[in-house]
Amino acid sequence: MSTYPSVESGDAKMYRLNEEKVREWLRKKADNLISSLKQNKPFMDNLTKGRSTGKFRLSMKTAPSQDDEERQAAMVEEKVRVAAMQLLSGYLSNKWTQVLASLYQ
Repeated sequence: MSTYPSVESGDAKMYRLNEEKVREWLRKKADNLISSLKQNKPFMDNLTKGRSTGKFRLSMKTAPSQDDEERQAAMVEEKVRVAAMQLLSGYLSNKWTQVLASLYQ
């Protein structure tokens, strides 16, 4: 006996999609993937290689300031999040990809 709302039609049993639960599931999947990517040393090494992106180039001649380190950490965090969303979006429809993106805004 299922506790989920369902409708039977002939041999098929259909369930109503709970979009809030799908959102929660997507968020958990994305969070788990982000966590896994952060623990993947080859991925992180490749992601942070060069230590510069555009105007946020860090000088290797002087020690970076605390602001530079925080900015760099925030940039890496964003890159990991984007990579996770790109990986997941390959398996999602456009609608659910947009839902996933909205969860991190």
